[in-house]
Amino acid sequence: NTMLLVGGFVMLRFINPALLTPDFYGLVESGSLSMADRRNLTLLCKLIQNISNQRVCNEDWMLDCNSFIEDNMHRLEEFYVHVLMDPIQENDDQEPYGDLFNVKQVEELNPEAIDLEAYKFFHDIFVDRKSDLLEIFGQQDDALRASKDAMKLVELLNDYGEVPLPEVKLELYYSPLCPFSRAVWLFCLETQIPIVTHKIDLLKEDQALDQEYKKFSQLSPSLQVPLLHVDGEFVLEESSAICMYLCDRFFVGNHWLPKAELHQVSKVYQQLDWMQHAIQTPVLRLWEACKNPTAEALQLEHYTDFVSNLQVLDQIYAKEKERCNQLPTNPYFQSKSPSLVDLFTILSLSFGQLIQGFTVNKFPNLKLAYYHFVNQYARKHWKEINYEFEGFFKYVITATSTGS
Repeated sequence: NTMLLVGGFVMLRFINPALLTPDFYGLVESGSLSMADRRNLTLLCKLIQNISNQRVCNEDWMLDCNSFIEDNMHRLEEFYVHVLMDPIQENDDQEPYGDLFNVKQVEELNPEAIDLEAYKFFHDIFVDRKSDLLEIFGQQDDALRASKDAMKLVELLNDYGEVPLPEVKLELYYSPLCPFSRAVWLFCLETQIPIVTHKIDLLKEDQALDQEYKKFSQLSPSLQVPLLHVDGEFVLEESSAICMYLCDRFFVGNHWLPKAELHQVSKVYQQLDWMQHAIQTPVLRLWEACKNPTAEALQLEHYTDFVSNLQVLDQIYAKEKERCNQLPTNPYFQSKSPSLVDLFTILSLSFGQLIQGFTVNKFPNLKLAYYHFVNQYARKHWKEINYEFEGFFKYVITATSTGS
């Protein structure tokens, strides 16, 4: 659809940003716009974007604009068709933009001018969507599939392989009882990032003779897991920071951290920041409180915070699902392939098993995401990362039921 494909690029990336923030682009003097001006510009952008998306307005206060939208859809589509035209194409027999595929021009490209990181990024996208591209190609008519250029494309796609992983030594210090340690461990397993794991026993009282723990304590004075040690030099803590670092350093699936789309990746960052204080902090405090059997009031306080914030997270998931049902857009999380938000959500939920009376059924939207993640995506490694945790869980249940 010309309107959606071209409009989503030209209007959303060029025209509307200039209309919305003309002072940023030097179209008006800085500070010259009032709040009312900005409100009007926002409504104008919404109106133009609706024309581009071929959608009428649903808000009561904008219904009067719908006749204008419908009357101008064809005019905007004519503009987009004009934008697509090759200005140097002399007749219909010439391939549009054929000069861009001139072999001589490609051979004369300066290798130093190529952004290697950008090349690897797009290479990763092609690998990730390789099967989809080949499937689409197979649905085309015989004449197109038999063309020389099409055959070259298929040959190229079939030859496409994974980008070799950079040579780097990664050591992960983790505890199988910590949900955020297991999140990083699972992420590395699912993305096939080679790591050397060092298990830290958080419940062991005498650590003096434990060499793993001794080295870990030297790297982390705060004794915080997970911890990533890179090439024997660089030390990184905080589970979300570790996963984002690995997303940048290795070529994992774009769905984990969708850097190609500014709005999507910003939403993922926003949600991870919120979960850091709203979910992870109560989990850590609850874990510490549970070590002291006499601190029942403190346990209840942190448990209440944990459950309350999970209810908020459940509503966030519900709104994201509703947004995606209304708009032709990619979800920020809970999609077919998980993002980092889903990873930390699911592992935080798994911690709730240690709490008597806790059930994921209280959170219907998180429940759907949980079982989709566990049964559809992480089935291969889920038992491996949770083996010791589930053993500890059974021990806690037994101890609770016997009163010991």
